[in-house]
Amino acid sequence: WDLPYFRSAASSAVRHAFAGWSLSGIASVGSGRPVGAEVNGLTSSTTDTDFNEDNVLFDRVPFFGRNTFTGPDRPNLDLSLRKSFQLDEKRKLEFIAQAFNVFNHPLFTTVVNTAFDARRSGGTATRVFTLTPRADFLRPTAALRGRDLQFGLKFNY
Repeated sequence: WDLPYFRSAASSAVRHAFAGWSLSGIASVGSGRPVGAEVNGLTSSTTDTDFNEDNVLFDRVPFFGRNTFTGPDRPNLDLSLRKSFQLDEKRKLEFIAQAFNVFNHPLFTTVVNTAFDARRSGGTATRVFTLTPRADFLRPTAALRGRDLQFGLKFNY
């Protein structure tokens, strides 16, 4: 967006300092990534998470489908401010200031997907699984960088 202010100012100093600015931006809003609930065995026994005893560990949590949950949303705003200086007919100098993640909103990339701790008791015929919910389920564990600023000069000839 070319900012129209001060283009017709009476003073040439004001025109050169405050005219010729432009502003652009990118706004993006994304829902969180899909997350599947997993189970963690509490003992060294490999059967704590084998609910159907098929010798495959980490069966899906009972009563939850695949990717039933979503992680945190990811809103973001990037802005760019530019000032052009016309040096002569062919040459132009441009000052550029850019801000990424302007509002410094945390952009989480991964979360804890272990929903329950499992413990198995009993034998094969009388097996009992105890699932204990975890308080840290869906807690963010990693994020992208915070606000980032960069400045530059561009010379067109």
